[in-house]
Amino acid sequence: MEKQYYSNLRLDLVKLISIEKIENILEIGGGEFDTLKYVVNKYNCNGVGVDIRIPSDTDKIKFYQYDLDKIDNSFLNGQKFDLIIAGDVLEHTIYPEKVIEKLNSLLNNSGVFILSVPNIRSLRALYFIFIKGVFPRNDNGLFDRTHRSWFTYKNIEFILKSNNFEIVNYKPLGRLEKFFFGRKSFVSEFLALQHSFVVKRKKIV
Repeated sequence: MEKQYYSNLRLDLVKLISIEKIENILEIGGGEFDTLKYVVNKYNCNGVGVDIRIPSDTDKIKFYQYDLDKIDNSFLNGQKFDLIIAGDVLEHTIYPEKVIEKLNSLLNNSGVFILSVPNIRSLRALYFIFIKGVFPRNDNGLFDRTHRSWFTYKNIEFILKSNNFEIVNYKPLGRLEKFFFGRKSFVSEFLALQHSFVVKRKKIV
């Protein structure tokens, strides 16, 4: 069960990659880093993975064991990345704003940051909290007991924009995607189980 939890190839996030050439990619909170390994193989690039628990290094990927709330770029010796991926990671941190700030400093000026977070405004959350009157604590999913932060669309949008990120693509995710056609709408605010974003550094003029 633990192996399944930490092993998760996020093809839904891979499909959001819009850049043609990647030399260096960073994934944080990747578990077994199936997504990182997939992208490194597909784009023939170098990878770095950071998490509280890590697998063994490979020829193309270097892993670092690190508390994400204490992440800095000192161990990377100034290395920058063309692509950073954080799939369902920020909700496991106490200070998501600080994590986003650090990741901004690790991204190339033309680089892309792809992330996803669970949607606490979903009907599933409303049902349990307002109808059943409980806040579940499960082993995984929206009510994962290891979650330390929760987000609506506006929450994560504010954090991203406050850290000088510009949203270039957004896609709500979940089993009911067909009902909101994979784009933001009033309906998706309640039906989406996750929010996924593609962001870039905002150009300073």
